[in-house]
Amino acid sequence: MATYSYSGQRTINENDPTKGINTYEFYDRNLLENAREEFIVSNFTSKKSLPKYEGDGVVFSYYEHIDTFETPLTEGQTPAGSTLEKVNVRGKVSQYGSFVPYTDIVNIHGEDGARFISDVTQNLGGAAGQTQEKIIIDTIIGEATQIVFDTDLETTFKAAELSLRNALAMKFKTMITGSVNYGTTPIRPAYVGIVNPDGAALLETMAGYKGVEEYGYTDGLLPNEVGAYRGIRFCETTLMPNNSVDGKLQAIVLGEEAVAEVGIRGMKRIETIIKELGSAKADDYLNQNGSVGCKFHLAAVTLRPDWCATVAMEA
Repeated sequence: MATYSYSGQRTINENDPTKGINTYEFYDRNLLENAREEFIVSNFTSKKSLPKYEGDGVVFSYYEHIDTFETPLTEGQTPAGSTLEKVNVRGKVSQYGSFVPYTDIVNIHGEDGARFISDVTQNLGGAAGQTQEKIIIDTIIGEATQIVFDTDLETTFKAAELSLRNALAMKFKTMITGSVNYGTTPIRPAYVGIVNPDGAALLETMAGYKGVEEYGYTDGLLPNEVGAYRGIRFCETTLMPNNSVDGKLQAIVLGEEAVAEVGIRGMKRIETIIKELGSAKADDYLNQNGSVGCKFHLAAVTLRPDWCATVAMEA
């Protein structure tokens, strides 16, 4: 494992919590801001929280639609009534994290100097955001309705949109922003499609596809939005994988409330952990070792597989 060093003078001192507290808060925001740049799919998930001390499992429930009742009532006779079916969807919150170890040598010889912790938190923030995105994307791909390629892209994405519409999937009217306190931003109602850069280039070959440069406006664009087709607005991310079986391009299309991400109530979305040189005390007699790390809790849960679709973009 590669190690780096830094004097530790600009981080919070674990033995004296009052030392460097403002700098520590700056580093904490630095990590979150960098991670937020990586959030694309996470903007379109339903945000839930699990209370502390109540286990790591979470259960979501919804009722299936009651069938229509079109038979006229007969005088004096009670009809059979309707059946109400409840569906439970379960998920498990797991903990993820990583760190970068460093030694005191950079404090003596290294050119990184005072930038070291800031640079590492930026890098870890990007990795944390990407990790969360990949977990959510992989969950969707594994559980969403599968739309096979049919003749051409236009026909295929039309089938994906109709699949969501027939399942009564709601279009997005707001987008969740990736701040510490989740906020919402109004958007033009639409389903949201996620593609990688190669998929975005392929979208441009579709008849009827409109790139963002053709919208005639720039306000209200989604993160990394590249264009729209029918009732789907597409966003691009390098984290959207090709099909794991045949390597061909694929996309996902989401309706509102189709997917949830769950964290722990009262805890930061991403926690910064800075261990100064000598923090290990008896295990670091000469104050030679420290680390910069982060961790988070997350469960990605597909609430309604029929409200999201994995779409094959190639035959």
